[in-house]
Amino acid sequence: SFDALFIVINSNNPDGQLPISEAAPGNVNYNGGRWIAYTTWWTEAGLDHHGTVPLLTSYAELLVHYLLGHIDFQLGPPNPEMATYFECPLLPVK
Repeated sequence: SFDALFIVINSNNPDGQLPISEAAPGNVNYNGGRWIAYTTWWTEAGLDHHGTVPLLTSYAELLVHYLLGHIDFQLGPPNPEMATYFECPLLPVK
């Protein structure tokens, strides 16, 4: 089993958007660092609504914006040379 990792490709927030994970260590649904990549982007509606988009820091925030039509995603990484499924640890942001 894999956890989703959402890679946002068009954030206009000057602080920079990090990938958003579906689960993390300590979460009962965490699968030990096995990931499936999703290319994720702010839609025109999301960009128009926000101007400068917010930084997303949780899967819950991503889902809210997805349900509002502000974000969309598709299976696979932004770069087709990258693996869709991969394994690596999730480290905290310092």
